[in-house]
Amino acid sequence: MNRRIWARGSLLTILCLYAVVASAEVYKSVDENGRVVFSQKPPKDAKSEVIKPRYSKPPTSQGDGPAAFVPPNQPGAMPTATDDSAKPKELTPEQKAAKQKNCEIARERLAQLQGPHANRLQYTNDEGQLAYLTPELLEQRITDAQSKITENCDGNTAEAPASAP
Repeated sequence: MNRRIWARGSLLTILCLYAVVASAEVYKSVDENGRVVFSQKPPKDAKSEVIKPRYSKPPTSQGDGPAAFVPPNQPGAMPTATDDSAKPKELTPEQKAAKQKNCEIARERLAQLQGPHANRLQYTNDEGQLAYLTPELLEQRITDAQSKITENCDGNTAEAPASAP
């Protein structure tokens, strides 16, 4: 019986200590060499700011999901870009293959949209019915296809390949 009481007391003590540590303040300062230093105690000889540790929470449903904008100084915000991240990163072979595939799809779509039978293209409208593309929708989809080609085709032009008659 005494072991149970002792175990519960120990567990309660550990949980209380964890809560105190979890709510501790973190200080951010810059040392004389220009390095950023984080500590639990404020530095005596340098200016510092209090940082609230972020305990990751998923975005609420009030936003637009994971892509919802979070101001940079709020918990859950993405780290700000530094000079090192300004350089374009090398793509993995899988990413290169995906871009190539997207380029091919966009070129095929643009060829269809600019082809001789573009006035016969259909889509499913909001009511779930098939409808023909209006000239406005056709122009919008051509613009979208051209931007996808520009985005995925590594500097190649956004022109459709010559289609056979």
